[in-house]
Amino acid sequence: MKDADLDLAAYGITFGGLFNSGQACESGTRILVHEAIHDQLMEKLAAVCDTLVVGNPLDPKNILWPDCQ
Repeated sequence: MKDADLDLAAYGITFGGLFNSGQACESGTRILVHEAIHDQLMEKLAAVCDTLVVGNPLDPKNILWPDCQ
């Protein structure tokens, strides 16, 4: 929707797509987004993905939301 919280949406989309390495049947595979906010959302998604750290999933520094420790 045009009035979506794009920061929250970007984190939710990233989590939904990458949860369990994307190997779960409930992993997100499509994003439906209003054309009016498409470019903004893509920028925010790219920014979230740029912060991801690949590594041991048990290491606290490798969590999606570092502020939620």
